[in-house]
Amino acid sequence: MSETFSIYDALFVEKVMAARERSFEEKFLAGGVLFEAAVERMRMGILMNKPGATEGEIMKEIERRLAISRQLEARRGAQ
Repeated sequence: MSETFSIYDALFVEKVMAARERSFEEKFLAGGVLFEAAVERMRMGILMNKPGATEGEIMKEIERRLAISRQLEARRGAQ
């Protein structure tokens, strides 16, 4: 089990080191790419739970989930 964790630790450290070497512009632009990837993962998860969902239904669910996320972040900031 510890061998698995050491592999993950090594991959994490590698990613952190690579991120530190990027310019501000690269880091800034990566934010949009990461957001789009997260939205696509949410979309796939919604389709797994509701295979017949229309694109409109999927977008409504994504908006609902993002609203919940914003509410949770606001609560954390108020503490």
